Amino acid sequence: MPVEPTSNPQIHWNPGAGRRECRSTPARIALACAAALLLGASEDARGELPASLRRIEETGLELARKAIERDATLTPFAFVVRSDGRTQRVSPAKKRRHRGVSRFESLVSGLRTKAAAGEYEAVVIFHYVVITLPGGDEAMAIQVGIEDARGHCSESFVPYRKTKDDEIELDPAYHRPREPQVFPRCDAPGTTSTPEP
Repeated sequence: MPVEPTSNPQIHWNPGAGRRECRSTPARIALACAAALLLGASEDARGELPASLRRIEETGLELARKAIERDATLTPFAFVVRSDGRTQRVSPAKKRRHRGVSRFESLVSGLRTKAAAGEYEAVVIFHYVVITLPGGDEAMAIQVGIEDARGHCSESFVPYRKTKDDEIELDPAYHRPREPQVFPRCDAPGTTSTPEP
């Protein structure tokens, strides 16, 4: 039975969980603050998300669903909108491993570098996590982080489950403002403001 998307689930990561359980280990990154309750889990938290980014989000969710269905795991990936308007899929390098850096951290670091150089106008990042739903049940979820150069930042958590036929079904999403990870600020209407240093 799907949960109501207006509830506030808690996000947590279980670093000891195995790959087959589709659990994530990004506790060392800035997302660790997401262990607190989701803020305003509603469509309002996303502000005015452009239609082009909504289409990218929908496409990415379908690709993530298929990857989990096929591989029982999800390698983090992103779609970027380049400064020339082209959309491109980006994944972390498989062969380049840095001690203590997850593939997710590697992906975000690369996105941040290119965004700072002015190469990207927007990014939509897909990653999987485990969330605690109201009532205490855990659910695997696809985290979708959206940021653009104009200051729009939001994230969604889309719980999913395996059916009797071994297919992956997506449940209603939980939305909240996002702290900036790629672009330097998040201050568009309806998003989290970034305090000045």
